[in-house]
Amino acid sequence: MISNLLANEKVRFLIIGGVNTVVGYLLFAFFYWILGHEQYLLAYIVSYVFALFSGFALQRVIVFKVKGQLLLDFFRYTIVQLGSFGVNLVLLPLLVEVFLVTPLLAQAIALFITVVGSYFAHRYFSFHRKTKAETGHEND
Repeated sequence: MISNLLANEKVRFLIIGGVNTVVGYLLFAFFYWILGHEQYLLAYIVSYVFALFSGFALQRVIVFKVKGQLLLDFFRYTIVQLGSFGVNLVLLPLLVEVFLVTPLLAQAIALFITVVGSYFAHRYFSFHRKTKAETGHEND
């Protein structure tokens, strides 16, 4: 039963994404505590850099199981993550300053919103591998 679930790429993405999200969130909370409450954006930025590297390794090896093209994959992964970062960077102060949500809850909401789109971006851009039909080598 569990092995059948883990055979599904979307399930692996949710699990690994969840693990990386929890790690990133805990890092955010840690830096939020260390840097002070007024520095919640700096806490987010620092925690995001740490989560970027761990997320790349986990997604590449466990979720999408790709080989080769390490630098290209990392470049593409970073582009997608920067897009998510940008969305989160807009949502976080919007939720905190306009909607008066506490920074910890605001970050949890922003993370939830950005996770959904990132699966498709990573699947079809970051870790995309051309199929035989796409390369024109259908008889290989």
